[in-house]
Amino acid sequence: MVADFLACETGEVLLLECAGGSAGRVLELFRKYYFGQDVEFEDRGGAWGSLSLQGPESGAVLERAGGALPGEREGDHREIAIGTIAARAVRWTDTGETGFRLWVAADAFSVVREALVRAGAEPGAPEAWDALQIEAGISAFGPERGE
Repeated sequence: MVADFLACETGEVLLLECAGGSAGRVLELFRKYYFGQDVEFEDRGGAWGSLSLQGPESGAVLERAGGALPGEREGDHREIAIGTIAARAVRWTDTGETGFRLWVAADAFSVVREALVRAGAEPGAPEAWDALQIEAGISAFGPERGE
């Protein structure tokens, strides 16, 4: 396995969030092996950040922060606004609980994070995250997948 990533197709672009620092390798392989239509591959990792909002109240927290929920199926996504800040919300569990990934411009990351905390989100510890993933049987990219 080279990488684990979350993909969202918007109609205009295909967005990939690559796990464990694998974006460079994924980009290298795409550029090496892709042929066909006129396509550009761009690493935008420095321009964007990802927040994970997990737990049974995650949808309510996202709505209280001003964001609209994506569809009901895992992987559904939509453009949202937290206040005046645009983000993409993806219905995605990282812990086996109801969850969302939020892709936010790097320069607005802390503002969105604070808005989520004000709406009731509680920052979690990496150890708690690991325990929830293990309990749910969700392996993490890296040592658990031979990386």
